[in-house]
Amino acid sequence: WQRALIVAAGPFANFALSIFLFALFFGVFGEQMTSNRVSALEPGGAAARAGFQVGDVLEQADGHPLRSFEDLRFYVQYRAGVPIDFVVDRGGHPLHLTASPSATSEQSPSGGSQTIGHLGVAAQGVKIVRHGPIESVGLGVKRTWDVAATTIYYIGRIVTGQVKADQLGSFVGMAHASGDLTKQALATAKTDHVNLGLATAFLLIQLTAFLSVSVGLLNLAPVPVLDGGHLLFYAYESIARRPLNAGIQAAGYRVGLALLVCLMLFATWNDLQRLRVFHFLGGLIS
Repeated sequence: WQRALIVAAGPFANFALSIFLFALFFGVFGEQMTSNRVSALEPGGAAARAGFQVGDVLEQADGHPLRSFEDLRFYVQYRAGVPIDFVVDRGGHPLHLTASPSATSEQSPSGGSQTIGHLGVAAQGVKIVRHGPIESVGLGVKRTWDVAATTIYYIGRIVTGQVKADQLGSFVGMAHASGDLTKQALATAKTDHVNLGLATAFLLIQLTAFLSVSVGLLNLAPVPVLDGGHLLFYAYESIARRPLNAGIQAAGYRVGLALLVCLMLFATWNDLQRLRVFHFLGGLIS
């Protein structure tokens, strides 16, 4: 168990960093919250077909509390085509409505386009809520948990074929997203007359926190050569009271490394396809 704790310390350090960054973000910049009261419905949209009405207050999605419209957007965007049980407050009475978000394409920060879930509702009334240190840490824990749970759920949808695997990205997409966020910071600084450093920090803190969660989850994957693979071997040793055969472990490390390299190459290929690099090179060659 001592070795298991040492190995697990790496991924959990990623989660701790994410909690710290989210808490720092909420404490310094505050939390943007838009009213979760429906102000408009898209004609023929998923919400309209499910029976939503203007004035409904969205309270829960599959049992998850919706504190703001941002919570709704985060929950819906990864569930295109998945029936969601909503609880809305209509005239002081709770009402269950089931809606399946439609799939729509939008610009991806990592380049190209991405498919997200679209409910077809709009809300008004944006405010910035300031939080104290304790509240910020609590929100940091909640946001880290939400990101981790949603990532696992989305990967499960990719593995089961419900979502195309071309949505996976690599370090190439991360670099492109960082550049895109810097451009957004420049635009924000010009239009809103805010300090460029603050605008850049506002965006990059969130990106770093999301990436830290992703790295932690990847390291916990039960694949040999990753921390999760070591934990798997230690679990076997704890149950069987002896280490796994050295030859089997060595073979597992080779297979795990091969899988990891293939995943990296596949994700890099997706990013290059989204950025139309091959199309650009083809044009140069022709």
